[in-house]
Amino acid sequence: MIGETGIVCMAFVNGYGKVRIGDTVWLAEGPDVTVNTPVNVLSVRGSRLVVGHKEMVRGFRD
Repeated sequence: MIGETGIVCMAFVNGYGKVRIGDTVWLAEGPDVTVNTPVNVLSVRGSRLVVGHKEMVRGFRD
């Protein structure tokens, strides 16, 4: 799960939203982003994913 890419399906507001990975929708926390934004899974906290904006994560790792 960590490192997978998902798509925001409910915009993040105040750090919380929903992400689709495959055919599953997950509650998630991360930076405020809009629907259809690609994000990477950074960690899992209980049943909630912690994500980062894909461009932000790519820049951090490069």
